[in-house]
Amino acid sequence: HEEAARLYAEALEITAECVGRQTVTYADTLHSLANVRREQQRHAEALALESEALEIYEACVGRQSAQCAALLNNMACLHLKLGRHDEALALVEEALHIYEALGLQQSVDCANVLDTKGEVRLNQQQYDEALALADESLRILESHGHRQSNICAQVLNNKGKVRLAQQRYAEALQLFEEAQHANTASGGNDSDWLGATICDNIRLAQQRQSGESSPAGRRRTALSVAASAAAVLGAALAFKATKR
Repeated sequence: HEEAARLYAEALEITAECVGRQTVTYADTLHSLANVRREQQRHAEALALESEALEIYEACVGRQSAQCAALLNNMACLHLKLGRHDEALALVEEALHIYEALGLQQSVDCANVLDTKGEVRLNQQQYDEALALADESLRILESHGHRQSNICAQVLNNKGKVRLAQQRYAEALQLFEEAQHANTASGGNDSDWLGATICDNIRLAQQRQSGESSPAGRRRTALSVAASAAAVLGAALAFKATKR
């Protein structure tokens, strides 16, 4: 990765000298370098590079363009990595508005943005909306014949994370296994970033599912259900008291 970053940095210097900094070519190279930094988990650096690229794209092709929408989504993903959920949500909303204005709301790129928004909602514990966004993203991908693709694998993995958060471990495990199959079918493997992430989630779901089937796990579940029921009963009694 460091070698790739060095080559992109050198390419930036050459591009600036040959065609100038305020060009789409220069912005494309900034974006490529940002992808390397993201793979290195250097998210703040990647975000700074993407922000610079966005300014150039905006000047060259306009803010209301597919290029800017895709970059806004990338920046949203980086904000998510940095724990900035509100900033991420604002960026994906803008990206979705751009795709809608361009008539591209049924495109693969728009499906990718919907998946990012679903991940934001997952982090905000808005599970129903997160699932609905994942389903809409999958529907669009399937309409383009992308069911066995790395993008689809990513969406299935994120949907599995929602089910995991809801403690629906069997469903989560099934989704993670579907994601693994889609990633493999698209040429990925368990050692690449997405494949490794899916494998980790499969192991986590298996561990959680095994824990739920144990006596201690069943006791935890029973206590959780009892606590929820007690809270509902308490609210009902309080409401009844106000009616007397």
